[in-house]
Amino acid sequence: MLGVIEWVISFEMLDKGNKCEYSNSKYYQVTTITLMRTTQIMTVSLPPAMVRQCEEVRKRESRTRSELVREALRTYFESRYPAVEPTKAELAALRRGRAAFRREDSVSLKNFLNELAPRTHGTRAKRLPKASAKRSGTR
Repeated sequence: MLGVIEWVISFEMLDKGNKCEYSNSKYYQVTTITLMRTTQIMTVSLPPAMVRQCEEVRKRESRTRSELVREALRTYFESRYPAVEPTKAELAALRRGRAAFRREDSVSLKNFLNELAPRTHGTRAKRLPKASAKRSGTR
């Protein structure tokens, strides 16, 4: 059965008549709502060495055990059971790309981005603006 969590949402100062009391004795109205638990608890057994490794990573990354296990499971599910199955053509393109990379028949990201960048026509000296007829006094 799911547990129940009670949260205090807000404190509002109550009016006494038409004005709020600002004395030492303040009156508060507590608004609460009840939420059902959105997670389930799962018990897992791990070898001691894996527990130590998990604790080291958890402390180094300032995370909870639950966060670490959730991310590990997400990564596992995404790698084993992808949301979208690639087509045969996409798999073939991936194989060709990996083979080209192994042959070093590829372009670096820097060179690729340079090819995409707009061409400039070289640099020129900055021209001074022409004096307007009003400033120079002639028309």
